[in-house]
Amino acid sequence: MRPLLALALAFAALGITAATRDAQRRAIAPEQVAAARIELGRRLFHDADLSINGTLSCASCHGPAQGFVDNVRTHPGAHGEPGLRNVPSLLNVAALAPLT
Repeated sequence: MRPLLALALAFAALGITAATRDAQRRAIAPEQVAAARIELGRRLFHDADLSINGTLSCASCHGPAQGFVDNVRTHPGAHGEPGLRNVPSLLNVAALAPLT
C-alpha cells in the first residue's frame, strides 16, 4: 500500500510543478514578449560588433530611412573592398522562411 501512496504523491508533485511552470509562462503578456523581441531585433540590427571587424552593422547598408537599402550601385564590404552588387532591400524578409 505504501508504494502506491508514494507513487501517487510523486505524480501529484510533478503535476503541481508543471502547473507552476505553466502559470509562470502565462504571466508574461504576449505584447511584452513582442516588445522584447522587437527591441532585441533593433539592437542586433544596429550592433556593429557582430560584423567580422566590428565596424559595420546591418543598418550600415540596409538603412531604415532609405527603405532598408543604401541607394548606391555597390557598397564596400567590411574590409573596404568594392562590392560586386547593390544592397538588396530587407522589406520582404518577414515573408521568408526562418534561417536554421
